[in-house]
Amino acid sequence: MGPFVERLNRARLGRALACGLLAMFAATGGAAAPGTGVELAQAGMESWRPSAPPTRPPQPADVGATPQPLPPPAQVPSTPGEACGKRVFLAMEACIKRECEKDIYKNQRACQIRQRADAKAPEGG
Repeated sequence: MGPFVERLNRARLGRALACGLLAMFAATGGAAAPGTGVELAQAGMESWRPSAPPTRPPQPADVGATPQPLPPPAQVPSTPGEACGKRVFLAMEACIKRECEKDIYKNQRACQIRQRADAKAPEGG
């Protein structure tokens, strides 16, 4: 065997890939001189057959399978305080004010108290 074949063997390439590379080497002028291994590659390509048929890649789900149920929808917080979470001091005040402007919280007791306090507060601060 020639040095090219030995390098392919050391690289542990598959037989089909090695045969293909050797055939390409021969086709590009690598010369089919004795001892280069090209004649072996050409003979190997003719006799090579896949050892097993190609397998189908795994499918995510069968067409006839029942669909998985959807996760429950995210629950909307019931109060503006819950919507604001763990904010503190001024961040909590700003958040509650912003949440009270939304339609779902306008009738909440905390928002009504805030509206009355804002109405009584003097303008500008």
